[in-house]
Amino acid sequence: MTSRGKTLETPNPLTVEFIAVQEQTPHFQEQHTAYSGYPMNNEVPNTLQRQSEDGVRRGILRLISACFGFLICWPIGMCAIVMAIQAIIKYHMGDISGGDESSRNAKILVTISLIFGIVVFFVLLLMYSQK
Repeated sequence: MTSRGKTLETPNPLTVEFIAVQEQTPHFQEQHTAYSGYPMNNEVPNTLQRQSEDGVRRGILRLISACFGFLICWPIGMCAIVMAIQAIIKYHMGDISGGDESSRNAKILVTISLIFGIVVFFVLLLMYSQK
């Protein structure tokens, strides 16, 4: 190209001078390994998906036990059902730690409802057996 009699040269993008002027590193020298944050295969997403699927199964088992706890002591069992449903939703959305926490809370509530139901059963059994 010419501009007022002078020849203008377009810079070659692969030269060291062009890279130094643009203050960027050449991309062809970068190495992407599994340790630098770039997964080389689909191992990481599959692991997360597998954890999520296992969590949903665990949440469904908590829901079944929460329904059984609802039959024993309905106020506490209802809270356990809500927690188990929250665990399933969180696992399904990929929130593994939140799903674990809700699942743990549902398990605690189911245990409390079962203990409370057994204690009430034996108290009523003792009360009616003395008559």
